[in-house]
Amino acid sequence: MDYKLYETLNRLPGLFAIAATMFFGIIIIVIFIVRIFQFPHLRQKYWQHDNTQSIPTRILKTIIFLLLAAGLIGVISYNVYKMKNDPPKFLVTVERSKEPPSILICQSDDITFNTVRYYNSFNSFVNYPKQNFDLSGDFKLFQRESDGNCTFFNSTMTMDNPGGFYLLGFSKVLLELFNGMSGSASIISIYIGDTNNEMNWNLPMPQGNKFSDVGFLLASSSGIFQYTETWHKALNGINYRGFQITSIGNFLFDLVSVDDNPMQSSTWIGLIAPTNVIAQVENPSLTLADLLSNVGGYLSIWAIFGFLFGVKKANPFGFVSDFIFINQDKVKLRKELDKMKNDRSSKLSNLEKGEEDNTIETNSLSNQSTELRNLLAKYYVDMDFYEHAVKTPDV
Repeated sequence: MDYKLYETLNRLPGLFAIAATMFFGIIIIVIFIVRIFQFPHLRQKYWQHDNTQSIPTRILKTIIFLLLAAGLIGVISYNVYKMKNDPPKFLVTVERSKEPPSILICQSDDITFNTVRYYNSFNSFVNYPKQNFDLSGDFKLFQRESDGNCTFFNSTMTMDNPGGFYLLGFSKVLLELFNGMSGSASIISIYIGDTNNEMNWNLPMPQGNKFSDVGFLLASSSGIFQYTETWHKALNGINYRGFQITSIGNFLFDLVSVDDNPMQSSTWIGLIAPTNVIAQVENPSLTLADLLSNVGGYLSIWAIFGFLFGVKKANPFGFVSDFIFINQDKVKLRKELDKMKNDRSSKLSNLEKGEEDNTIETNSLSNQSTELRNLLAKYYVDMDFYEHAVKTPDV
């Protein structure tokens, strides 16, 4: 799956919600279709309406409904368009740096690259210069079109601690005199860049994509430099790294001994690595949760439809009673009706023992009860399940 789509759909929770909704919706649709073809009274309920509103009211109701439905389609279409085409939103965070960069080192012919030492921090280098990690074996010879005297470090390791201090050692080489000159000054070029495959290190100035800036320093003598790192976390799941290098100044490297070897480098380049990096994180302009929230906000406007034209009759039983547990709910309803019938018979029996006026009053109450029931069935309560349960002994 495309990682951008994965982020837009709110990752695993969003995918789970979509799958659960589709599963539940398919089950409801299948049950509805099967029951509609199985029971004629359900077809009559959904395709035959006893409309109690006048023609002008029904026409206006249809117009308002179509306008609201068109608005709903417009809201969904607009939000889907934003999800697909809008540029991502950015969130800036500060994170710990634990991955070393790729480093390309090139030098002039009168100088050689000797060693690379790594320290947990610059303070560790100053206080304990011999307690270091020798990374010289991780730097490999690298042949470029413009310069063949290069060494490349493309580490995929993860440091236990963020930041650190890299110490690069170089030594002078005695060259023969050409044309009475001793040669040009020694030049050291160092490039720091991303570790991904989009980097092109063969160019005179190595280059990555638009998010992967390459840090560059040019030195002819010892010094300490510091590089900063920025991340760009794209929606496709790739983390692009950019670097910038600044000069700190000189340092008395003459007093430094990184090991017990008496032959020490004559030129040292120190690189202070950042402890933290600034990460620019891409986020979808609109996610599935935002879409549902916007649609839900629009649906609240539909309350005006009920205000103008009233609401449907209340259904005290619902979909489960009508389509799924039909027999079970019919049995329960009949038990309740029998209980109410017995209570009513008991009251009528007590009234019959009284005077003749009570009998007339009883008949009057019975007639009023019938009228009230018809009124409720006409305008307020959906009596379909009740009628079906009373009139049909079996489903």
